Amino acid sequence: MELGDVLGNILAGSAVAIVVAAIAWFVTDRFTRQQEAAKARHQRLLAAAEELYSVYGQFFATWKAWEFARGRRRDNKGTVATEIRQALLTQAAQVEGRYESLIVRVALEHRLGVADRTALWSLRFALKELRSAIRDDVPLGWWRTDDPASPQEHAGALMYSAFKDLTATVASILVDADTNSPPPTVADRSAALAAITATLSPEDPSRGSRLKRHQWHQVSTAHSETASS
Repeated sequence: MELGDVLGNILAGSAVAIVVAAIAWFVTDRFTRQQEAAKARHQRLLAAAEELYSVYGQFFATWKAWEFARGRRRDNKGTVATEIRQALLTQAAQVEGRYESLIVRVALEHRLGVADRTALWSLRFALKELRSAIRDDVPLGWWRTDDPASPQEHAGALMYSAFKDLTATVASILVDADTNSPPPTVADRSAALAAITATLSPEDPSRGSRLKRHQWHQVSTAHSETASS
């Protein structure tokens, strides 16, 4: 074999090796970047879930403080000092503000279906119940135990149960999200945010009509029944 042929084979082999190495580097680099992006997104999801848990805790702390200061009798008005009531009203408003911020975050980063939007919408209005109760100087009226013989306590128990279910559903949207799924489009983000913050519930083909904000627990109940059937 002549020297030129030898050099040609060497150069050809080197070129193949370079191409293979470049392809391997490209694939490895792309995979690494995807893994890093998925890890970063997972960390953001966990941070968002932590914020939800904190909002939940602040809501309960404010609720229990209001209940302790006022009592559960609806006719027991005017017994809470103005400064205490104002402080608790501020705390309840902070709960809502933190959840509103979380809604924007979720709407921008997640691909949300109708059920997801409905859960976020429902929980938004559930959290508003406490501020309304403090403003109107009435108890929240939610109960852990159900008493079917008492219409008022039965309704309160249903609301309390719906609130718990909604919190779990919204948490699942965050912690169970697919970190490799493509992000929503700009149009999807705008539509999701508008639907979640609207007065009426998001469009739901399973219902005959959209519900108003004070019916948030009925939306939750309907979705829970659909999911379990």
